[in-house]
Amino acid sequence: MKFLLDENITPKVGEFLREYGHDVKTIITLRLFGLKDEEVLGLAYKEGRALITINGKHYVILVPPNHKRIYEKHYGIIWTKIQITVRNSCELSRKIDELCKFNKNIENTIFIIKQDNLGDIIYEQYYPRKINHKQVYAKYFQA
Repeated sequence: MKFLLDENITPKVGEFLREYGHDVKTIITLRLFGLKDEEVLGLAYKEGRALITINGKHYVILVPPNHKRIYEKHYGIIWTKIQITVRNSCELSRKIDELCKFNKNIENTIFIIKQDNLGDIIYEQYYPRKINHKQVYAKYFQA
């Protein structure tokens, strides 16, 4: 998969993702410091890359379902809510690679990566929300 790492993501994550076979560019190595969020998302879109960022709240307002959106389409946003260190960069990259293996196409999808109560790094689909079909069935079709 193709990724663009925001300037708040250590290039170490990019190195690990490349080892997993992903095509990665980073705002840091491109020396594009200080770009506006709209410009970063525009660059990711132009190059067909999913964006990995810590500042997800700045980007989710730019894409559907937000009514003030600037972009109608994007190639995916991975919003990490954990503080990234050199120590956990490898595990974070492994989790992103796992996310990609289970979700071959993340276009127009937003994922959140966070730590669970045990401290393990997990991911969940933020938008569009996944439907638990068993709960829907139980609510509407059982007496």
